[in-house]
Order: sequence, then C-alpha cells, then structure tokens
Amino acid sequence: MYGKTDPMIYVDWQNTGPTPIRAVRANLKVFDATNKVVFDKPGATIYVKPDVDPGIAPGATFKEPEGEGYIPALPPGAKKPLRATAELMIVEEFLRTPEKIEMPLPPHRVRR
Repeated sequence: MYGKTDPMIYVDWQNTGPTPIRAVRANLKVFDATNKVVFDKPGATIYVKPDVDPGIAPGATFKEPEGEGYIPALPPGAKKPLRATAELMIVEEFLRTPEKIEMPLPPHRVRR
C-alpha cells in the first residue's frame, strides 16, 4: 500500500467481461491502525486509457505497476494508513463522463 514517500493504493483486477476495458472507477477507503477511515474517495478513476489503446483484453488481468498506484490525499495529522479497500464501481470499454472528467492528477500522481 505504500509508495516510496507517500502512501499508495495498488488495485489489481481482472477483466471478466466480453470487451476490452479502458476505464475503471472505484470507491476507495483508507484506514489507520484504529480502523478509522482517514480517506474516502467515491468514484476515483484508478485506470484510464485513450480509445486508441487496446486496454485490458477479456480474460486478462491488470496488475498495478510498482510506483504507479493511487495516492490518497490524507488529512493533516492523519495517523499512518494501515490498509485500504477498493470497491470497483464503474468498468467501461470507453471512458464516459458527463461534463467533468476526473484527470489522473493530484491526488493521483504517477512516479517514473
């Protein structure tokens, strides 16, 4: 669950449907050692690829690359996160959004 300097959530998942997947959103929660929720993000975009990308094929598994997980924005003074949960909510062949597109920018950062 931890990145090099920041807490990081890694979510691995399998495409069990009949079409490629290019967008996944999940409800993320992070808990401290006392089981208190210190981060709650419904509908977080945890995977997104452009339409021209092949995406994750039916039957294939996506494994979050080391250092490229979701970085939760923890409140100041929060205790060290101990565990996280991810409930996959929206899995799509193409990213569909109303007016707002959640870009993979802070709190989601990719480390290279």
